[in-house]
Amino acid sequence: MSHLRCTNSYSDWTAQTADFVPGWTPVSWIHEYNSSVPLSERPRLERAFHFTPASESSYKFDGKVTSYPSGGYVADLTEDPDKARRLLAELESSQWIDQ
Repeated sequence: MSHLRCTNSYSDWTAQTADFVPGWTPVSWIHEYNSSVPLSERPRLERAFHFTPASESSYKFDGKVTSYPSGGYVADLTEDPDKARRLLAELESSQWIDQ
């Protein structure tokens, strides 16, 4: 069984809501970044670094230390196990998965 580590470092004031490219580089730092390309046409890895706002029908999550709003950075793993494993490896090497 893995050990969980809870911290109280999250707050509405520290929450990120910006869009990034893989590796957490702000898109505003990339001169040739083409923001006109729809998110749905971008690779899954890149989509995971774009903030997804909460929807009207979503709920917050109450944890042991604090509450977390819905929305955030979402990775679509697909139903294909091999593709999902590859994406997880890419997410980890891009520091999307950090703990």
